[in-house]
Amino acid sequence: MPRKKSEPTKVSKPAVRKVQKEEPKKDSFTFGKMTKEERDTIIKESLFVKAKPKMEYTLEETQYTPKEWVVVVTNKGAIYQEPVPRYFPFKDFVGILVCCPSEPIVSNTIDFEGDLNYTSFDVSGVDCNIVTTSFNGQRKENPYANVFDIKNSTTKIGGNIVFAGSEKGFTEKQAQSVVKAIIKKFDKYEEIV
Repeated sequence: MPRKKSEPTKVSKPAVRKVQKEEPKKDSFTFGKMTKEERDTIIKESLFVKAKPKMEYTLEETQYTPKEWVVVVTNKGAIYQEPVPRYFPFKDFVGILVCCPSEPIVSNTIDFEGDLNYTSFDVSGVDCNIVTTSFNGQRKENPYANVFDIKNSTTKIGGNIVFAGSEKGFTEKQAQSVVKAIIKKFDKYEEIV
């Protein structure tokens, strides 16, 4: 049998495909509806860059007219009508005056430790307490404490004797009335002794 001549088969060139190298997928992050400042903060925090803190302050008037007063009798007999500073809570200020050390400061520490004791003091029309603390190594004994009938945790009173209201200081007029009552008590005590 005669062989049939085969026709040459067409061989096509293999198709060249462009293969793109697949890069590893990166995690994507969306910021949603954040503002630019919020996005910047997140980026800075993720890079461990601390943003400088904003220093907020208010400039207050340096002129000061006190609204509250206390009266202090020191262990040397000085009577002061003292304004309550506006930057101190009233009770903290009274506590500092009462527990203030009498000895000079020779180190970097100041010991204000002390129990506050309250004794009512009769002044016409004024809510008044005598605030005291005990005598200890930090505070010298206050010899003027004998003039007043002070109820204290110990028999000896140390440091300053402070006259103040229960929850707030006196008005200036009330403080003047307290000073007069203290002087009257001193004068009466001298007559007895």
